[in-house]
Amino acid sequence: MNRQQTLKALFDSIGEHRELVDRVRQTAKDNMRIQSLRGAVVNRAWKKAPSFSHFVFNAEHLPESAGAIAIDTFPRFVAYFLRPSQLPSVTSNKPIVNLLPGRKNYYTISRFLHPDKHPDPTSLEMMQLLTPAFNKHWDPIIRDPELKTEMLWNDGCEEEFRGRGRKFGRIADMYKAYIEACADATLYQDQEKDLSVGDVWALGAQSDWKGVLDLCSLFGSFPNVEDVLGKTRRAGARNSPSVESEVEN
Repeated sequence: MNRQQTLKALFDSIGEHRELVDRVRQTAKDNMRIQSLRGAVVNRAWKKAPSFSHFVFNAEHLPESAGAIAIDTFPRFVAYFLRPSQLPSVTSNKPIVNLLPGRKNYYTISRFLHPDKHPDPTSLEMMQLLTPAFNKHWDPIIRDPELKTEMLWNDGCEEEFRGRGRKFGRIADMYKAYIEACADATLYQDQEKDLSVGDVWALGAQSDWKGVLDLCSLFGSFPNVEDVLGKTRRAGARNSPSVESEVEN
């Protein structure tokens, strides 16, 4: 090996070493960030966040058919997966359709769950529930031209609002369902760190969390925080412990 080849081999070795050092450093940083977030959740004085199936369907497991889908299913998807900063405001002075989650929020969740990006059975099952929940029970009302400019009723005028027709009663039910979903979500969200109910559940789900971390070796690629949270949130959709069993001692 001549001098030029020797130097090239040396520089290549140094480059590989630097890449390894960078990976190890990033692993340490990500691990510290994850543990910091997780510590903030585990040290809370109230209940850990419920799993997806508990929050949306109040059940141990995902329903086996679309028969369980109701008017409150889509807003509970939204309140579970979206972070506090992403949720539509329920109090601004806008038409009522602008106070409700809509197609943009549906796309955000569907991109996260889409089986093409996450080819696992749970993602597919959740998409099969999300799509009819939005397309059948939600979208036709918020797209109705007659409701586009309708403002939220004033105090004491809800019955009058509902009395204007079936779709007015329907959108009033949708607004109340979203209000209730948001109220339930505030019990578990981390407003300061802008973590959704699903994020908080993922950070507190020790068994799933350990399984994710065990996949990562010191010299291998460590997934970023978003990937870890995403994997664990999807894992929480089925076979998850009950909310009562997750109360801190």
